[in-house]
Amino acid sequence: MSKKIIYSFLIIISILLQISVVPALSRSHVFADNVLMLILAWSVIDGFSGFLKWAVIAGILYDLATYSIVGVHVLIFLGAVYLVSFLSRRFAADFRGMGILLFLGFVIVATIFSHFVYAFVSAWEMDSMRGFALSLGGLSSVILEVAYNTIVFFIWFWLIKKTKNFFALETI
Repeated sequence: MSKKIIYSFLIIISILLQISVVPALSRSHVFADNVLMLILAWSVIDGFSGFLKWAVIAGILYDLATYSIVGVHVLIFLGAVYLVSFLSRRFAADFRGMGILLFLGFVIVATIFSHFVYAFVSAWEMDSMRGFALSLGGLSSVILEVAYNTIVFFIWFWLIKKTKNFFALETI
């Protein structure tokens, strides 16, 4: 199968899960950002140049699916891909030793960055920065979302590795 078909299929499945299944499973208003963790895991595996265009495509599709302003998720995904690119060149990004802590750091920074972008867009739409801090949510909700995102990140990381091995997809 073609790499484009497989990547497109996984992105669409991730978006569908995010907008339909994940909110239904959550008892509170805090849930994992499935698509962001897919993008983060894929950028760790494929690298910046190998996954940049896919991050833009996924962001546009996700914005269209969630009726968001087109470009919000593109900005978040590009920030996540750039973060991974910047840090993975300096540190070993694998499952041994410090790699797991680096992955956890990726998840924490990407989650907090997405919260800031959502809060800024929300405040921008209201034409007031007064609600910016309230839009960020409390510390407990951010910690809970980081925990959910960590689990989802490692699931996507494992699934993407298995998919790439099964279909013999090249990284570049």
